[in-house]
Amino acid sequence: MRRVLITGMSVTGKSTVLRRLAELGYRVIDTDEGGFTVSVQSASGTERLWREDRIQAILSAFIDADVMFVSGTCRNQVRFYPQFDRIVLLSAPASVLGRPAGHAHKQSVRHKAGGSRGDAALRRDRRAPTSECCHVGA
Repeated sequence: MRRVLITGMSVTGKSTVLRRLAELGYRVIDTDEGGFTVSVQSASGTERLWREDRIQAILSAFIDADVMFVSGTCRNQVRFYPQFDRIVLLSAPASVLGRPAGHAHKQSVRHKAGGSRGDAALRRDRRAPTSECCHVGA
């Protein structure tokens, strides 16, 4: 099984991409939900970190899927990078980051996971809301 991390700042479309991948039948894990994070105090205030035991459990589990997409952004995610086959970083222009997620527009992002079902091109057109223009396909 291939593991793909989809990461990026807030309002770049991680959840939208994950929802679309799930609609297409891919196995997805959104670490923003389901108890995968814990709030901790840091020098800059409260921050969320991945619960490393939970993340390790999903990355180690045998899952009957060709590709598993994991989404999230936490400071300690770097510890898990070696366990991902691909890391997709979503970004957006600064002028977009203050908009609601459904209206965020971004540049094209391409990811090739391999295999007939795993070939994925994730593209968001700057002219349309994310929910209308996220495409997955060869």
